[in-house]
Amino acid sequence: MPGKLEEYRRKRQFDKTPEPAGVLGEEASVSSGISSKADTPRKGKRLPSPKLAILEGRPAPGLAGEHVFVVQKHSATRLHYDFRLAMDGVLKSWAVPKGPSLNSADKRLAVMTEDHPLEYGGFEGKIPVGSYGAGTVMVWDRGSFLLEGNLSAEEQIRKGDLKFVLNGEKLRGSFVLVKIKSSEKGNEWLLIKHKDAAEDSSYDVDEHDGSVLTGRTLEEIATEQPPKRSPSVIQPADLHPVRASAMPAKIEPMLATLSDKPFSDPNWLFEIKWDGVRAMARIVDGKVTLRSRANVDITKRYPELASLPKHFAAREAIVDGELVALDDAGHSSFERLQERMHVRAPGEKLIASTPVVYFAFDLLYCDGYDLREAPLAQRKELLQRLIYPSQQVRFADHQVEHGKELYELAKQHGLEGIVAKRLESIYVSDRSTSWLK
Repeated sequence: MPGKLEEYRRKRQFDKTPEPAGVLGEEASVSSGISSKADTPRKGKRLPSPKLAILEGRPAPGLAGEHVFVVQKHSATRLHYDFRLAMDGVLKSWAVPKGPSLNSADKRLAVMTEDHPLEYGGFEGKIPVGSYGAGTVMVWDRGSFLLEGNLSAEEQIRKGDLKFVLNGEKLRGSFVLVKIKSSEKGNEWLLIKHKDAAEDSSYDVDEHDGSVLTGRTLEEIATEQPPKRSPSVIQPADLHPVRASAMPAKIEPMLATLSDKPFSDPNWLFEIKWDGVRAMARIVDGKVTLRSRANVDITKRYPELASLPKHFAAREAIVDGELVALDDAGHSSFERLQERMHVRAPGEKLIASTPVVYFAFDLLYCDGYDLREAPLAQRKELLQRLIYPSQQVRFADHQVEHGKELYELAKQHGLEGIVAKRLESIYVSDRSTSWLK
């Protein structure tokens, strides 16, 4: 099914926008449709002390996968809410100008737009001026959904009558999307709340503002600021096991072992292998130090990453990641990165022509706690909850179980490959068979 994201990609230049290019889950249909059982929604606190869904045996909302939904508040030319349902490897999307409502009397116009990649469900940040959809995006709500009726999602969309139950942090209960058959545009629907226990006749969408991902307002996201409240120390109950500790003076990177063929396994997660430079980011007192795999201080080579501490809801942290330069298709280009990696003091012209992006894929230490003994799945979920994505700093998303499909997609898009990691792997400063490439 090639071309499912063709319109999405055609409208965007991924060397200029922080939006995901879309590989994880794309067109592979790695899940066999919509689950017959809705996942329990995330419960608990906002940042900086998140309740980790992984501890409750549930998939982390916002990671690539099926039967999840997301609503993103988008301050573009006109403020609107983007309502998205994960179906058949992509996010089916509708723009809702007035936002969703829990009042069954409200019939909200919902304009169907192009399919978005699953990774978009975790995107929150600024789309730069001059780009398609320029403005600020907030993850306003997300959770799981259950399809109602006996027809498949595809059949219901074709009939113009899509029924589902939402299980989110703000939206709950039964809804329907009904296509307006008299519409000349052919893409206009109505989003309507059914009468049930979750109905609220006095519902006002403006009274339920704030990101479910970071707790920020649109203004805080637009200025790339953290929430006004201060980050608190991670509690031991959030990750298991962790230990209170001073920040380690040095951590050697964990290295992947070569593997001869791709595989799929529900106990593993799979990431895109970025063609860049490994870099450990050490955040202390609002400043960052970047060290290479060989422990060389490379901070001054990438001055645009001096703002990196602003993008983490933590006073102190050690983050593992990859420095990459992206081409206009959103692919990492080692050839472009070579223009930067050996320049010790780059000028403004070089920084502007060859900007770098830091993809964070692991969290090893945070605010008084050493996290290396905690399972990778927990570390990555916490990392995603702590990070504020921007043009220069992004979360390295992943796909659970479906390594073969992701590998084939990576090949189709000319990417370097994938990395396989055990969900339960601890972080060891050595080469390990728990990480494969």
